[in-house]
Amino acid sequence: MLIASALLAAACHSARESADAGDTSAPATKSVVADKPFVAAGTITMELDGGLYVIRAAADNHIRVALTGNTGNATTDLTAGDAAATVQVKDTPRNFHATIEVPPVADLVVHFKGGELVMEPITGNKDVQSYGGEIKIGRRRRQRHRRA
Repeated sequence: MLIASALLAAACHSARESADAGDTSAPATKSVVADKPFVAAGTITMELDGGLYVIRAAADNHIRVALTGNTGNATTDLTAGDAAATVQVKDTPRNFHATIEVPPVADLVVHFKGGELVMEPITGNKDVQSYGGEIKIGRRRRQRHRRA
């Protein structure tokens, strides 16, 4: 158990170090860097380097990636097919932030290297794997109906 904890701590540290490498640039702001239509109820696989990510439901059936904060040399690749899509965010510097909008109904597979991941309520299956960091997955609140 102690060895497993040490290995996990080392993985978290190395993931954050890779995100911190090359943090000599001044904070920059980018807007939406990727936007593609995508079918509702499809599967979206995400490969995310370290940083702060917010994944939320879009108002329409599109996948959008917006980079903010210190974007440095971060790159984004978005591919969308008939029922499957892939989002990759690589080479993220320290203080990197991104917002990813997906259709309100989608199955999500997320591979997250570290930092903070906030997933707002999205209907569908979720498979989240992380090397370290904080993960917050929201749930829809049930609406209560009052009788008049």
